[in-house]
Amino acid sequence: MDYSITLLDEDSADYTDYTMSDWQKNCVRVTRNGKQIIIGSSMRRRLMLLTALQLSERIAALIGVSSASDFTEDLIFYQLSESKKKN
Repeated sequence: MDYSITLLDEDSADYTDYTMSDWQKNCVRVTRNGKQIIIGSSMRRRLMLLTALQLSERIAALIGVSSASDFTEDLIFYQLSESKKKN
């Protein structure tokens, strides 16, 4: 059986320009047809899991390394304007 491997790597984008939903939609977009092996580290581990939930019938394996459970607050929340923090 053939598999495609998708490695969710670091991006040079400014984290405040995109939402988790934006990144997750991109992850789904870049996966190929057929069974997927998705690898995600740190914040991309969460993206890996969200993508796997959407593509569950196509997932052959998930490899998650070094979970960053508080990344949204530590890296993004404190950089947002007060109005965005309230939303």
